[in-house]
Amino acid sequence: MKKLIILFTLCIFFISSCKPLKEEKELSKSSMNVSDVFAEYENGPKVKKAGQKKSDASDETDKKSTQKVDIDFSELDTNMIYSIVYNMIFEPEQYSGKTIRIRGESYSTFYEPLNKTFYTVIVKDATACCAQGLSYVLPEGAEYPEDGLDVEVTGVFEILEEDGIEFTQLNCNSKVKIY
Repeated sequence: MKKLIILFTLCIFFISSCKPLKEEKELSKSSMNVSDVFAEYENGPKVKKAGQKKSDASDETDKKSTQKVDIDFSELDTNMIYSIVYNMIFEPEQYSGKTIRIRGESYSTFYEPLNKTFYTVIVKDATACCAQGLSYVLPEGAEYPEDGLDVEVTGVFEILEEDGIEFTQLNCNSKVKIY
């Protein structure tokens, strides 16, 4: 019986991994790595909403911020956002100094070893089973949003060290947008 189950599982695996050549080519075209994301957004997002003229899409970008954004997560799907944020946590050197715009749920947490409150934008993958967060700091005197609100922040990604503890954050030069 065990052999039958293993054989059945292997058959399903091999059958499901076989795709027509056309779908495989389309999949490889749609796959993006970190360098592709930087290249695509170097001159602003190229994504436009359905029914929008090209000039309307660029006007929308201008309304969001006059600040140059290296990675605009608001233009990516949830799986891509989650993947890049995950990568930012484990390979922060690739993103250091990049300006990032991200939208998600705002949460705060107090971290005793540093005696500091961290404010974080949480993003989830498409199935909402996994979540990652990016800490952010606002300009002095700015008010932080309440926990659980849908927010958008734009800031420069930094790697910091305090009391021997390394952490990353977005250093924002503008207010949080609340949705």
